[in-house]
Amino acid sequence: MYSLLFGAAALLFSDALAQSNEYEYVIIGSGAGGGPLAANLARAGHSVYLIEAGENRGDDLLQRVPSFANEGSEEPRATWSFFVSHYENETQAYRDTKYTWRTPEQDYYVGLDPPEGSEPLGIYYPRGASLGGSSMVNAMNFALPPDRDWDAIADLTGDETWRATSMRTYYERLEHSNYIASNGTGSQGHGFDGYIHSNHNDVELLRGQPGFLEIIRTLYNSVGHFPNSTDEIFQLMQRDMNRLDDTRYEANDLFNIPIHYDAQHRRSSAQSYLMDTVNQYNADGTHRYPLTINTNSLATRIIFENSTTGGKPRAVGVEYLHGQALYRADQRHNGLQRGTPGNVTATREVIVSGGAFNTPQILKLSGVGPADELTQHGISVVVDLPAVGTNLQDNYEGGVHVEAARPFESVFMNCTWRAPGDPCLRQWEADGSGAYGIGAAPVSALYRTSVAETPDADLFLFGAAGALFEGFFPGYGTNYTPPETFFWSVVKMQMRNTAGTVKLRSADPQDTPEIAFNFFAEGREKDLQSLVEGVQWTLDAFESIGAPYGPYRVVKPVPGVDMGQSIMDDTFSHHASSTCAIGVNQTTSCVDSQFRVHGVDGLRVVDASVFPSVPGAFPVLPTFMISEKAFAVILEGLALNATARV
Repeated sequence: MYSLLFGAAALLFSDALAQSNEYEYVIIGSGAGGGPLAANLARAGHSVYLIEAGENRGDDLLQRVPSFANEGSEEPRATWSFFVSHYENETQAYRDTKYTWRTPEQDYYVGLDPPEGSEPLGIYYPRGASLGGSSMVNAMNFALPPDRDWDAIADLTGDETWRATSMRTYYERLEHSNYIASNGTGSQGHGFDGYIHSNHNDVELLRGQPGFLEIIRTLYNSVGHFPNSTDEIFQLMQRDMNRLDDTRYEANDLFNIPIHYDAQHRRSSAQSYLMDTVNQYNADGTHRYPLTINTNSLATRIIFENSTTGGKPRAVGVEYLHGQALYRADQRHNGLQRGTPGNVTATREVIVSGGAFNTPQILKLSGVGPADELTQHGISVVVDLPAVGTNLQDNYEGGVHVEAARPFESVFMNCTWRAPGDPCLRQWEADGSGAYGIGAAPVSALYRTSVAETPDADLFLFGAAGALFEGFFPGYGTNYTPPETFFWSVVKMQMRNTAGTVKLRSADPQDTPEIAFNFFAEGREKDLQSLVEGVQWTLDAFESIGAPYGPYRVVKPVPGVDMGQSIMDDTFSHHASSTCAIGVNQTTSCVDSQFRVHGVDGLRVVDASVFPSVPGAFPVLPTFMISEKAFAVILEGLALNATARV
């Protein structure tokens, strides 16, 4: 019997269920990789035990309302706060105005001149830590990567099922499009019955922002479009960035980026699919699908069984601690939480979906990783797998921040941000419309620089008027933005640096790992050149706009400082990937093309850590797609095994 009882903070078990400790699949992590995979396997009739360290916060406004995403990404009950290193060189690291210190009074200080005796922490890096993972706190950008990204994996592994034409089918399966009609022009290549809703922001709201529209018009002109009216600008923006076209990344252009929210502008995520799965019942009142979700439970170790026939060790279960705020990245952790030990058996497979930071950590704690590092921490080596925790990559983001000669008109000017009587919240609650129904930034752009290595654009830009996003620091989500502000985030996709690492800080599973991105350690000249060209493109647009909004005052990149140096000083990131990469060589990769961990049986990894290179688009949609692919791979394997037995 599968029974789920919801408390205020956790998903609880009935006594009958607690006596059952054996499931076909045990999955660690409920984000875009593990969450849909757990739901899909259960819907296919397989018993699944899903371990999630956080709580179910899916009903919170901070997770449901698109415009609350920044604030939601700092919610202590829904996120983990990592502090990471960008540069090995401390002098360079401390030049970042977002660098965070812990003062002698145990407060955070952010900036260049910390009080004497402060402890350097690094750069704040929030991650989703509730049911649904980071798909619950991200900006919901839902862009397909370039087809060449998928083809590169096929070339690397020799597995043709990774070709873009095949991967597109997984996108079609998972998408429920709300911005393309199922029988309309452009519907080919889209899905309309999937579990993740896609939509477009309502750009009509921008009609009241003439200053913003003038900047967009100028950028359109610079890439060869010459809109003569506001209506023509909106027509250009409504083109589909995810259309079935293998050349869609090959031209500089501006778009209204797709967002993963539904027709009522409510976040659509791994959490919503999981809850839809566990809340379906048979006529007799029993749960329809054999999915058990164990929230507030921190996975601590994968259990292996040594082969008695000289074969590989086999993953047969997971140990965990049950309790609230057990992990030290949890802002509520006070050092006293220890949790109640538990364990669960997997009769078929254990699947790790903890993300680019936590997947290598749990593998290493379980004895799968570089032997020297494991031995250093007193961990018995199950398999020496040097690639675990290496190859950490991310997109570089360099900000453009200018101030106009007069304030911009803002769709948020009448909003009171959840204060009693908030008119914007009332409007969103009624039908999802208005300012709070806007996700991410209303305009995005693709730009191909002179140093791009393929025909695809190597920069992704997004920006907004009366808003500011320059990276992460404690309090960034509620930081005041002057109304004359305009920002462009210039994102270097597919950067050349593979020198990042995730290493154990200790053998304590409640401890956080040491995360070092080692920015620009490799490919510095070309990656910086790419960012400089993208920044200059937007600055040229600002310089060409006159009164009443111009002339614009440039805040960043910092005037008087070499542009490349200023970009290095303020570069940030939030799309970590590739720390357990797919490949064929056990020395340089972690998993094979079917997500199976090298050197052991019964263990897969399904999350963004498996990408050999950071995707050329925001990683949530590619991760949803590989989750769908992993499901297909597992079912195919079961069918082959059944045929072999016959």
